[in-house]
Amino acid sequence: MQNTLNRVRAILFQPNQTWDEINADATTEPEILKGYLVFIAAVAAIAGFFGSLFDGEYFFRALLWAVLFFGFSIGGAWGAAKALTFLAPNFKAEPNYIAILKLVAYAFTPILLACIFFLIPQIYGFSILGIYGFYLLWIGIPKLVPCPQDEIFSFRTVAIIVLAITILIIFILSALISGTSVYYLSI
Repeated sequence: MQNTLNRVRAILFQPNQTWDEINADATTEPEILKGYLVFIAAVAAIAGFFGSLFDGEYFFRALLWAVLFFGFSIGGAWGAAKALTFLAPNFKAEPNYIAILKLVAYAFTPILLACIFFLIPQIYGFSILGIYGFYLLWIGIPKLVPCPQDEIFSFRTVAIIVLAITILIIFILSALISGTSVYYLSI
């Protein structure tokens, strides 16, 4: 747990140096998803659960939203990494799934942590601070995914679009299936 907290602090406040460290780490898919992303997604899901309750949502709807959001967050990171791995050769980028999964998982960090603002319904809007995750993705691509200089801008742009669509899907599906008031955040 302490390693996760240290990595969160590092990726948020020293991203350039941390991307180099992440690139050098020999990690596996389970270590990234279960050892890191699960904790970050849990913070967002728990905050959304209690925030929905404070906003007057029914207990089981709020719980269903939290479970769905948690699952879709993990699945969304996995799916976005698979999509970017598939698209990478189109930009002459190296289709290294583990490197791209690291990229997506760590870029999700501020996006999911900004969901802490879901705790207090009156400040939901501050969750926009998660946009920092797009910046992390932007600067992390050249450090984790080798790509020719003439293709890097295009690959970065596509990666941002894939991440944005993934995030919208996570929010919209979680809210639509559960029928919670958190839905209004994703519109």
